[in-house]
Amino acid sequence: MGRKKKNTRAVSVEYELWFEDNSPCHISLRVDPIGESLQYSVAQKIVLLFSKKGDWVLDPFAGFGTVLEVCQKNNRKCMGIERQVKRVHHCKKKIKSENIVMLEGDALKELKKLKKPRFFDFCLMDPPFFGFLYTNGKKTKNYSEHLSFLQKIFKQVFKKLRRGSYCIVGTKNVYKKGRLFPLACDLAHLLKKAGFKPFPEIVRVRKKIGRGGRKETRTYFLLVNQKK
Repeated sequence: MGRKKKNTRAVSVEYELWFEDNSPCHISLRVDPIGESLQYSVAQKIVLLFSKKGDWVLDPFAGFGTVLEVCQKNNRKCMGIERQVKRVHHCKKKIKSENIVMLEGDALKELKKLKKPRFFDFCLMDPPFFGFLYTNGKKTKNYSEHLSFLQKIFKQVFKKLRRGSYCIVGTKNVYKKGRLFPLACDLAHLLKKAGFKPFPEIVRVRKKIGRGGRKETRTYFLLVNQKK
């Protein structure tokens, strides 16, 4: 029997901004169903909402450069950090502005090297999910180690942001071997411990994808925090 073709059509996304009075503002988006990471259309709306032209934006987990590309297109300055060489080269091919900086290396080490504090106006990051994070070339051994590493990242980001700036972290809860890891809740707690104040708005992206005749709802959270 032949292999079934994967569904590569764009899927509908419900993008919500929940305010203090619990009234949501809905925006319709279309995204690629492959992968769970931050999509370009969502990243662009967030960057435009939480920063202004000329601002410095930080992305300590640059990946394939979505945030860098958004900033370049919308007149923001941006610094991205990525440890995987292939991804770094991919990002550098996209860079056409001297205001976009791409660093190769471990996120924690590179953040510590930045001597000037309170330099960035906004941070948007999409950390690797538990089970896929490598630091210093090694995979994290367990969930606690994963959280410990990200807490150190959050503390460094807090030091590097100007007062009043926002830090938004994209994440989701993770299922591994039948067990639920409440990553979104745990990261929200770690951000607060790092010194950030949770913002009244909670941004969520929901995707409904059909698999084998079933419809699943996957929630990708964008945790909004501010440095007071």
